[in-house]
Amino acid sequence: GDFVFNQVMAVIREMGIKELTLAPSSLTNTMNEMVIECIKDGTVTHITSSGMRGSLGEFISHGGMDNPVILRSHGNRPRAIESGELKID
Repeated sequence: GDFVFNQVMAVIREMGIKELTLAPSSLTNTMNEMVIECIKDGTVTHITSSGMRGSLGEFISHGGMDNPVILRSHGNRPRAIESGELKID
């Protein structure tokens, strides 16, 4: 899934889609550089996840994103989706 994520995000960027919210269960090192580029070009403007590490964590920790990142426990993500707090479309 991690490598497919990068391929899908590359197509989304090519299509010019902007202001997406990422809501993966976690963000792995394999995804970091793509997510950083998507934040920089406005493709991704919000993130909610159970965690991030490596270069993405550093980028976010040093003010790389305008909007706050929401970190949820692994079980809290499906609860937020079911309750409608986290919208998926």
